[in-house]
This record gives sequence, structure tokens and C-alpha cells, in this order.
Amino acid sequence: MRWVPVSPSQPLASGPARSRPWIAIAGGASSIVAVILQFSACIFPYAYYSDGSPSIFNGAFVGDAWFIAEPVTVVLGGLIAAILVMIGINRPTAALSAGALVALGVQSTTMWAGYMGIAANQGRVGPGGIIGVVGGALLIAGGSLALTAVVTERLKQAPSEPKSST
Repeated sequence: MRWVPVSPSQPLASGPARSRPWIAIAGGASSIVAVILQFSACIFPYAYYSDGSPSIFNGAFVGDAWFIAEPVTVVLGGLIAAILVMIGINRPTAALSAGALVALGVQSTTMWAGYMGIAANQGRVGPGGIIGVVGGALLIAGGSLALTAVVTERLKQAPSEPKSST
């Protein structure tokens, strides 16, 4: 192997830097806000009962620590997917990450709605459930924005079809 010096007149970069579409950045940023809301929802009580006010991180019965796994998975998965959407490694990664955000949002929204339903049936709804549903809806919105960015980027790169005159 031989070292070959590069002259200052030769450019080091092979092309212009590719910027991410603003809609992908907005989708990722709103998903990060949603993840923060999801984590916050785990701290606040999701219900007020006559004998206590449980939250995901402060349960009401023995063995309920297993319920922590589901929202923590949403928080970690959502954070990773939001970062991947914003940095945009490639189109398949962006599409899969955006789809994961939508799926995690749907799952999380229905989970928190279930907790709210139980709370409304047996006591009063707490702020944790409301924050969780809002966070889940924001995850769906962020993932949808990111999917829109993937589709519009694809449409911009697609060659236009020649128009035939009839």
C-alpha cells in the first residue's frame, strides 16, 4: 500500500450534502415529544380508586410491575424510530421506522384507553391515562408525517412518464 497525497484542488466530498425533508424532521420531533408524554403518563396515576391511585410505575397490587414492560417498550422503540426517521439512513429504514411509530401509537393509545375505561368503570380517570392517549395520538401523527415524507421523497425521485398525444 502506498500513500498518495491529495492536492488542495481536489474536493474531498463526492457531492452535495443531502438534507432531510422538513416533514420528516417534524414527524421525528413530534414523536420525541410523544415519547416524553408516554413516559410522563407512566408516572402520573391513571385512576383514582377509593383505596388508592395507581400509576404504571407505582402499582396497586403485588405483581403489577410486569405492566411496566409495555409502555417502556413503546418509549424506547418510539425514541429509536423517531431518531431513525430524523437522520434518514435510507428509504427502507425511514419507511419501517415511520410504520413502527404509527403501530406503537395505535398500540399505546388503545392501552391507555383501556386503562381509562377500567378507571371510569370503577373509580375516576386520572391524568396518566389522558396524557397517555394524547401521547399515543401524537405518535400516530408523527409516524404519519414521517410516512408522508417517505412517499413524497419517492414521488420527487420518480421519473415522469412521457405524455403521449392522441
